[in-house]
Amino acid sequence: MITLKKSGVNRTVSLAQLKKGGVVRSVSNIQLKKGGVLRDLSGGGYGFSASASPSNSVGYGYSGSTIIVTTPYPVSVTVSGGVAPYTYSWEPNDVSWEATNPTSSSTTFRSPPLAPGDDLTTVFRCLVTDSTSATTYTNYVQARARNTAYWPATATLSGIKTGRRSSARLSVC
Repeated sequence: MITLKKSGVNRTVSLAQLKKGGVVRSVSNIQLKKGGVLRDLSGGGYGFSASASPSNSVGYGYSGSTIIVTTPYPVSVTVSGGVAPYTYSWEPNDVSWEATNPTSSSTTFRSPPLAPGDDLTTVFRCLVTDSTSATTYTNYVQARARNTAYWPATATLSGIKTGRRSSARLSVC
């Protein structure tokens, strides 16, 4: 719905249809020029939206350090509507994670330090702001880091006897 002022009277109309000259007409696109800037009003919120893909990203590592999460390529934002240029701000659900390019439309993610065998998952979303200060968020993107190294195993040998019949038991911890 949109409110128009005609002859000093506010009238509410549907974005789907407008009546002109007694004829109801379907509307597919409405634009408003304000301050020299043309804004698209179709679909509400000035038609400003953003999406991030891929929606899942995985990284693997072998050390006790951080892992860069990017499979098979960085996550990118696609913006529709709004007024360029845009600014980007990637936000993790878990503050121990970070975006490697936090103010870019394309980024990978960095996990906190992981011990061997650890598997950690969080989600990110990106706040997009256009040049008129309108904002929108992307969908959530899942980031998963796996440290595929394992702690060194220790073994204890017990039950060794001397003589002809010897046996041993090996316990791995």
